[in-house]
Amino acid sequence: TVLVSGARFVASFQLGDRLRGEDRSGALTREILPIPSSCNSEDLDSFDCTFGGCAPCGSHPRVLDALGCQADAGALSRYDPATGRLAVVGGVRVGPGETACPPPAEATTIPAPPVSPAPVYRIVAIGPGVVSLTGGSVRCVGELGEVVDEEGRGRGTLVVTGTAGSVTLTQPLGDPAALAPGLEVRF
Repeated sequence: TVLVSGARFVASFQLGDRLRGEDRSGALTREILPIPSSCNSEDLDSFDCTFGGCAPCGSHPRVLDALGCQADAGALSRYDPATGRLAVVGGVRVGPGETACPPPAEATTIPAPPVSPAPVYRIVAIGPGVVSLTGGSVRCVGELGEVVDEEGRGRGTLVVTGTAGSVTLTQPLGDPAALAPGLEVRF
């Protein structure tokens, strides 16, 4: 399990405090308060920033986020300031051939959103240096489209040159003899 917090850059305990057993666990980890503090990165002696966001505060973990099988916002918020109960985030033990985070026994499947069919563009007219298309929305100038036959085989490439109302105007790249009205163009 990976816990994300912030480090303090100032001395947070004295050697004498440690020898007397009065050192604070987590003293080098930035605190999390109800509101963020201001920081002065120019003055290293006072560079003692905190994060904001604990609610309620007291006995809360100095953790911004967690990554692991059971590490979630619920685990981080299971502390109780009234009783002093701390949040507990479980670790992940992985042996040979094991999966770090096996799926839950009853995995829920989220259905995929419905896919809208792609608009169908068709050649409606072929003129000298211009191939007109209808269908779908107007395309951007410079976009390339592939002309395909009924079996989906490529018959040519078109480049969008402009519009005329709801008609997309294109120019063939290559031999226009392979093109015919009714063929599909895929962008």
